[in-house]
Amino acid sequence: MNLYRYSTILVLSLSLTACGGKKDPVNANPSLQDMDSHWVVSGELSQYVDEISKSEYAFECDIAFHQMRLELASAVDKKQAELAANPESNKTSDNEKLIPFHGSFLTDEPVPTPSKLGWQSYRTGWTKLYRYYKANVKKPGKSFWANMNTSVRSLISDDLSRIDGRNMEIGKDEVDLLPGLLSTLNQCLAKETCAEPAFSAEQLQLIERVNKYYWWMEDLKAAKDLSSKREELKGFAVRVAKDAELSSSRINESIVAKKTEKGTELEIPFIAPGFSKEDLETVTQYFERAWTSEKLSVKVKFKDTESPTFFKLFFDNEPGARAYVYRKNKEMHLVPYTATSSLPHELGHALGFADHYYSVWDSGNCDYTVQYRNDDIMSNHSTNMVTKEEWEWLEKSYPVK
Repeated sequence: MNLYRYSTILVLSLSLTACGGKKDPVNANPSLQDMDSHWVVSGELSQYVDEISKSEYAFECDIAFHQMRLELASAVDKKQAELAANPESNKTSDNEKLIPFHGSFLTDEPVPTPSKLGWQSYRTGWTKLYRYYKANVKKPGKSFWANMNTSVRSLISDDLSRIDGRNMEIGKDEVDLLPGLLSTLNQCLAKETCAEPAFSAEQLQLIERVNKYYWWMEDLKAAKDLSSKREELKGFAVRVAKDAELSSSRINESIVAKKTEKGTELEIPFIAPGFSKEDLETVTQYFERAWTSEKLSVKVKFKDTESPTFFKLFFDNEPGARAYVYRKNKEMHLVPYTATSSLPHELGHALGFADHYYSVWDSGNCDYTVQYRNDDIMSNHSTNMVTKEEWEWLEKSYPVK
């Protein structure tokens, strides 16, 4: 996701009435156990509007925003043929140029030098996007519909992920507390007579500010007997375990570390059926350009034979959608007009890293706060900057044998 782009488009402030939602679907939705990315949005966008507002896990504002969401999704749907017929209309800024790829294009623009490092944030939501739409639709600039296409898709994806069970209330201040919270829950579950985990003050504060955790805690308190309380504890632990898993790094067992004259080389194998030699040469140069340091470099190797441990490259015909990686299924999906700056970010997922940006749902304002860092490729891909901690994790996780 190009964070510079979205923060430019969605800059208006928002103040809405509080919204309420129903309980966590984590145990009611078995598919959540395999969720390793945001919801994939394909086809007509308007088809998802009812799915969001009619979900039993929708918030009041999801229902209230139905017509607004439908108007924006329908407007973008009507422009799909025009966008498909004119590749230049899919450029979201004047700085982009089109790179031929797999019968379509990637978009390439100069890598910016960030003026500010460290954590930053901006807010995004349907009201902001609707105001942007109304202010510009009568006299749209040449990149207006490309930006609307990516923005509407992004918000629908976040909304669907949220109502389907992904915990969109976990941000930078919560993520590092998850392993400790899970440990406390599991310590209690390991004792047959325990129904009251020994939460620390910090963990209780975390539970208080994350709705899904608060709901589990309230049900735990309301349970009448030991058996019922422990069932609630088990559900709570499943919720926290999934949240911790989605935010954790995972070793890719197919990566091989080799010593070379220039240092250590990590070879990461892929299979890419149906892609031309030129396609693979194009993506390889962008995959690798950020992942080279004085001591370590990453090399992508496309293999002719399949292996269950290799990542597989796909190309989905969904212009404006998000490129994404399913680490669990070892799949990388690119789309028409994927930004070349995002390719090293997606490769970072194949190397084992989770996203380090957070779209945090605010149930009071009914919008998202996006938290990101410009100096972390897994947080803001635009700058292609790998952190010291990421290099250290790669060296530790993939030693030369």
